[in-house]
Amino acid sequence: IVSMGRATYSFVLTSVLVLSICINLINCLYETEIYRMLAYEDNNVFYGSKSASLNLNVAHFADQLLRKLALIRLTALTEDNLLTILNKKASGVLILVPNQQKVKEDFDLWANCSRLLARRTFHIPVYVTWETPDLREIYEGFEARQAAGQSSEESGYQFIVNSEEPKLMNPLGLEDFYGFLENSTSAAQTKRTSSNLPYIMVVASYDQLSLFPDFDNGVPENARGASALFKLMRQFSRLYKSYPYIKYNLLFYLSSSKNFGYESLAEWLNKPENSRITNNLFYILVLDSIGTADTIHLQVVESVAASAFEVLKVWNNTANNFNLSFKVVLTNESPFHSKIPTILFTDNPFFVEAGQREKIQVEAKKFNATVYRNHVNFIGEVLLNTIYNLSLIHI
Repeated sequence: IVSMGRATYSFVLTSVLVLSICINLINCLYETEIYRMLAYEDNNVFYGSKSASLNLNVAHFADQLLRKLALIRLTALTEDNLLTILNKKASGVLILVPNQQKVKEDFDLWANCSRLLARRTFHIPVYVTWETPDLREIYEGFEARQAAGQSSEESGYQFIVNSEEPKLMNPLGLEDFYGFLENSTSAAQTKRTSSNLPYIMVVASYDQLSLFPDFDNGVPENARGASALFKLMRQFSRLYKSYPYIKYNLLFYLSSSKNFGYESLAEWLNKPENSRITNNLFYILVLDSIGTADTIHLQVVESVAASAFEVLKVWNNTANNFNLSFKVVLTNESPFHSKIPTILFTDNPFFVEAGQREKIQVEAKKFNATVYRNHVNFIGEVLLNTIYNLSLIHI
C-alpha cells in the first residue's frame, strides 16, 4: 500500500570555522574556542553570517552597541532581543551557551535558538561558545552593572578573532523521504482512481543540519516527530486494508531541513512534476514539536485560515476527548506553498501571531512519554475522524 520516494535538496555552504577567541582583560589574556554560525546560499539568496573576523570591545546586549560585540546568554535570546541588537548596529554577536550536559538534556533550548536565527542574513559575525567560568564572571559582571544603572561599554574587555573570511564549499545534498498510502479498493467502490482522491500530507523531521554544526542535537530532538509519523503510517496502513472505504489518501514526508524552515519540502511542493499531488492536497500537517506539554498550538497562515476552518473544527472537537488545551494561532508567514492550508502542530510554540509580535523566550521543555503517547493518539484520531468520520480510542 505504501509506495516510497526520495528527494534530494542542495544548497551551497561556506566553510564552517572553529576558532579561538582571545579576550583581552586589560592586564591578562584569556583564550577559548568559539563557533561561527553557518553561512549558505540557497537559490542565489545568501543566509547566515557573512563575516568572521572580530576585534571589538564587548558590551552587554542591552547597552549601546555601536561598533561593539553584543554578549548575550542563550536563555536571553528572544525575537525582541535579537532585533534590539541589530537595531543598535552591533558589529558582532556572541551567544553564551550553558554547559553541554544541559543542552543534551534540554533539546528544545538549542532547537528554538536555531529556529530563531534560521533564514536570516547577518552582515555581522555571529558566534556561539560554551559558557566557561571566566565568561560567566564577565557576563554576570555586566548584569550587575545593568542592575545598578551603569553601562558595560567601557569595561575594558576586548574580543579578538583572527581568521580568514568564509569561502564557498561544494554544494551539500540533503535527502528527504516520502511515501504514499493509497488504496485501490476505494477506487473500485467509488469509481474514482486512488490517485485522484485528495491527499492529507503528514510531515516530520528525521534529522537536522544545525546552524552551528558542533552544537547539533541530531536525532534525539527530531525522533519525536519521526517516530510519531512511523506509528501513524503503520496503523493507517492496517486500517486501509481492513476498512478500504477512504475519502483521502495519505502522504507521509520526512524532512531534513527543519532548521531551515523546511526549505526542502517547499522545493518539493513547487516542482512541476509534483503538481498532480500539490493540486490535490487537502491540507498539510507538520509535526513540529510533540511530547513535552499538554497545551497544543496549531499554527495556521492567516491568508488560508478560512479554507482550513472545517479542518480545524475536527481538531477542536477531537481535543475535547483528550483533555488537551487547544489554541489556534494565526501567522503572517506562509510556509511551503501559500495556496495549501498548512497546520503546524507544536506544544513548544515559536511564532509571531498575525498583527502583533509576541515576546518569545527560548524555553527548554523536557520530553514526557505520557504526553507524547497522548499527542500521537490525538493526532491519529483527528486523521481517523477526517478520513472515516469514525472515532479511534486506542491507536
